[in-house]
Amino acid sequence: MTDTEMTLIEATFLAIAVVLLAGYVWFQVRTLRLWRGTFLGLALAPLVVWAVWLTRLLRETAVDPTSHNMFPFEIAFIATSSLAFLIVVAGIRRFMKVLPPK
Repeated sequence: MTDTEMTLIEATFLAIAVVLLAGYVWFQVRTLRLWRGTFLGLALAPLVVWAVWLTRLLRETAVDPTSHNMFPFEIAFIATSSLAFLIVVAGIRRFMKVLPPK
């Protein structure tokens, strides 16, 4: 086996990461288009996380190019946690719509 061949485990992880990232991007765009008010503000929170991470990535790799050699895992982690956050907020939003007004 050569260094350029991808193992089944690597291919599986890559497929899962791509699906999670695509799902997150779709859900993020959907929330930004449909939500208003406080929930729109909450939908922007993951974008702030991405901006902070990207700023750190660029700054730290400028100093030491090997500092983020696991950045694909960082992307997968941020996408997964951002998607989970948006799902929880969507659940709260849906629950609040069901409650009768006071």
